[in-house]
Amino acid sequence: MGRTAFALVWVGIFLAAGYDSYFAWQYRAVFTAWEQNPLACWAAAAFGLGAVLVFKFVGLTFAAGLACYCRGRRPHLEAPITVIIGAAYGLLVAHYAISSQQASGSPLAARAPVAWPASR
Repeated sequence: MGRTAFALVWVGIFLAAGYDSYFAWQYRAVFTAWEQNPLACWAAAAFGLGAVLVFKFVGLTFAAGLACYCRGRRPHLEAPITVIIGAAYGLLVAHYAISSQQASGSPLAARAPVAWPASR
């Protein structure tokens, strides 16, 4: 994997994680209604959503650091780490993109903090 592709994939991963965290924080009142990860629901109930988000970014930073380390020491391990995490976040981005197209009938959309103008 080239240096530019490696950097772009990790920038994309962090952007997707940032948006996911922003979304989670905006809709924290109904977090358990839309979150599909039962471990995240339990951790948010036990420790708070802020702690879950900090843990997420610490883990993601560790994974990025590990991928950078592998890039220099074990190049054959860099690609699987980057591709697996990149694919997971790519699927998350696709989920958000598809869900935003179907949001008009969603009960979560009714609780949106932004008042959208009526379409003509």
